[in-house]
Amino acid sequence: MADPRTIQRSLLRDAPPPPVWTPAPAPEPAPPPPALTAKQHRAHLAEVVADFQATADRLAKLDTAHERARREAIEAVMLIEQCEALLAEAREDQPRSYVNRILNGADDEPEDLVAAAQKRLDDANRQRELAKQAEAILASEIEAANRRLASLRFDRRDRIRELVQASPAVAKLRAEWEDLLGRLGRIFAAHYAIDPTVPLPGWGNFSPTNEGVKIIIQPGDASVWRAALTALETDATAKLPGE
Repeated sequence: MADPRTIQRSLLRDAPPPPVWTPAPAPEPAPPPPALTAKQHRAHLAEVVADFQATADRLAKLDTAHERARREAIEAVMLIEQCEALLAEAREDQPRSYVNRILNGADDEPEDLVAAAQKRLDDANRQRELAKQAEAILASEIEAANRRLASLRFDRRDRIRELVQASPAVAKLRAEWEDLLGRLGRIFAAHYAIDPTVPLPGWGNFSPTNEGVKIIIQPGDASVWRAALTALETDATAKLPGE
């Protein structure tokens, strides 16, 4: 009979090696979304401009309604004072009115002057309470509309910036800037080769380094661009200079 220990060692020797564990490959990152076109940027800006204008219009209506509610609340307070005086007067005059009615031999039901005055006072108090509630509701909605306008103002600024950066007009400006820098570099290099100490208008009198040379540029007139950017705040179809 074979030794069980010998059989066990034989089985272990002939067994295949355990599989080697290898981690699964990491998934490749998703490609970035394609850049929006200038037309798509204008569509996004148009949505924000429309929302901003609608919110501004609602805020104007809320302001008007709030002023009316405030005015009606003040008028109701004045009416309450008048009604309170009428009620006090009715309480004094009603017995005398009843006596005069008897002396005159009237058979109809006596008029309740106090009840009539109290009803007018109750109506005035109800009007004041409604006006005060409306004033509070409108004040809350005005605050919310102002917060919404502030948020939309930031959104509109960002949408305008994105539109402008993606526009052909700005691409043309960048190309002009690159061309201008190249021409300035060639002109400066020629002057510096001729005379390194010559003072040049706009040059900060610094020697050139590997990073370039400091040149002072006086800003020109950008009124056309400023007007175009302002126009985009209310009209997403407004053209930029050069478009």
